[in-house]
Parts: sequence; structure tokens; C-alpha cells
Amino acid sequence: MTVEAAGVESPSVADIRAELDCVLASPKFVACPRLADFLRFVVETVLDGQGDRLKGYTVGVEALGRSADFDPQTDPIVRVEAGRLRRALARYYEGQGASDPVRIELAPVGYVPQFRRYRASLGSRRRAIVARHFGTAEPRCRKRRAAIYSLLCAGAILVTLEILFDIDNPLHGGPNNGLYGGWTAARAPPSAA
Repeated sequence: MTVEAAGVESPSVADIRAELDCVLASPKFVACPRLADFLRFVVETVLDGQGDRLKGYTVGVEALGRSADFDPQTDPIVRVEAGRLRRALARYYEGQGASDPVRIELAPVGYVPQFRRYRASLGSRRRAIVARHFGTAEPRCRKRRAAIYSLLCAGAILVTLEILFDIDNPLHGGPNNGLYGGWTAARAPPSAA
């Protein structure tokens, strides 16, 4: 194990591979096999000690399945997918992976991933637990969803109360059935005189 500049141990190869497995098992990477292949290729290449091979051509041909005549100068697929991968990793570590002890990052320039230990705060651990159980929706979407669920629950309660205590139904004792202490007498239909 090596020691980083701040005196913190860098993650071991086993820790990095375990983190790679966690990231690749997340819904975003399961749904996007191209991103998963890209990430797996660059991480495994660095772990095999061949990080200097990670150029646009190599990634395009070996990770993204381009043909041998692939030209990264005219086809931007590697740069585009690298940008998508950087954003997907950032979203993963903001949500589901917030409390992961190891981080895999792709530098803004180039394709060589960096690995570092991360100590999550209590707040980020809570966010990670919520993200695992309820998804990683934006806060605004969560508030809207909570409001909709609250309204649906309130409606269901009102419907249930109406069914159980149908005060206008003569089969249940009519308007003065005693359940409401007589306050419904004002709602009684006028008697025929």
C-alpha cells in the first residue's frame, strides 16, 4: 500500500476492485453497459500497471468496440463517453455511493482513473441510505412526490371514513346515528308536513 501526500493510505488493489464492483452494480451502470465497459477497462488497465496505454485510440478500440481504423481525432466518441462517465460517477458518489470508503474518479483531462480513500460524514451516510432505499431523485422531485403521496393518503382516509361512517345513509341510522353526537341534525332532510 502506498501513502498519499496527506499521510492517508491509498486504497489497495482489492479495495479498488471491490469499489469497482459496487459502482458497476449500481442501476445507472447496469442500465448503461457502454459506461460500465469504459470504467471497467480503464480501472483494470491501471491496476495491471498499464495506465500509460490509456489514450483515445486504445479506449475506443478496446473498451468501446471501434474498429482498428478508428481515428479519435475525427470521431469524438471516447471524449463524449468520458464526459458521460465523469458525470455518472459524480452522481453515483452524490447518492448511492456517498458513504463508499473508496472513490474512483476520472480526471477532467485524460482517461486515467484516480483512486482515493474517502471518509464519509454522517450526513452523507444518511443520504446514501435514503438513496439506496428511495432512489436518488433530486430534492425538488422528492418534495413533489411526498406532496402527492400525502394527498393520496388523505384522500384514501376520507374515502374510508365516508364508507365506514356514511352519515347520510338511512341503512346506517340516518343523519342522527349517534356516532357524531347529534351535530349532523342540521343536515337532516326536512320532514314532510
